[in-house]
Amino acid sequence: MEIFIDTANIEEIKEAISWGVIDGCTTNPKIVSKENVPFEARMKEILAIVDGPVSIEVTTNDTNEMVVEAETYNKWAPNVVIKIPMTIEGLKAVNILSRKGIKTNVTAAMSMKQAVLAAKSGATYVSLFWGRIEDMGYDAEKVVGDTVQVFEKYKFKCKIIIGSLRQVSHISRAIRTGVHVLTIPPAVLKQIPTNPRTESTIVEFLLFWEEYKKRQNKYLFKKIKKDREVKTDKHCYCCGTEKELTYYKNLVLKTKGFPVRCPDGYVCKDCINAGRVLGSE
Repeated sequence: MEIFIDTANIEEIKEAISWGVIDGCTTNPKIVSKENVPFEARMKEILAIVDGPVSIEVTTNDTNEMVVEAETYNKWAPNVVIKIPMTIEGLKAVNILSRKGIKTNVTAAMSMKQAVLAAKSGATYVSLFWGRIEDMGYDAEKVVGDTVQVFEKYKFKCKIIIGSLRQVSHISRAIRTGVHVLTIPPAVLKQIPTNPRTESTIVEFLLFWEEYKKRQNKYLFKKIKKDREVKTDKHCYCCGTEKELTYYKNLVLKTKGFPVRCPDGYVCKDCINAGRVLGSE
């Protein structure tokens, strides 16, 4: 299964790519218009940073005009995929483009029957819109699941993309269908790694680690005290020497990387210069 990011925002794409989970990107005229930037420049920027297919949608419903647009976009980069609407005119355009070796993604399909026509026309991908299917009152999981079974049965090369994934609950159900690709909006993608129980467990582990460090400090303090016990009262708490001593109250010494609280005592000049005294009164 592949995961695409459904956005034209560069920062959102870069962030998702940094997770190591993104295989491609999908865009559409609505998504691009929200960016309010030059269309061609933004598409080329996305094509340069995404190591995988990038879907760019045509902006016409006329077959010949779709083909002209597609041929223009296809020159921008080798990872261009042309998004074509699921219409009769769109199917004609896909048929022409597939014969030219141009990859296509038939978009806005809402049924298994439409997806089959897209595959037969030569589409590289067909996009079923989960949320919009459910808006019509249908069970999107069943529609997509049936489509996956039919594609497997007839060995269609076309890959099925699920789009219009609006909430996290859609993701688990979509994965169960065995679909080839999920294209996920950044707002939904960011919710997937989080879980209240995961977060509380991580906090629990860190709290136990802090308690462990406190116990280690106590152990080190006891060990230092035992190691430094000598007959004379005047000796360095760190190294035991009796030369050039300075008296401190409530010592905090740096020992084995840990700050360790010690009782009142002496520290020699060498240990002071070495930065072993972290605090005192």
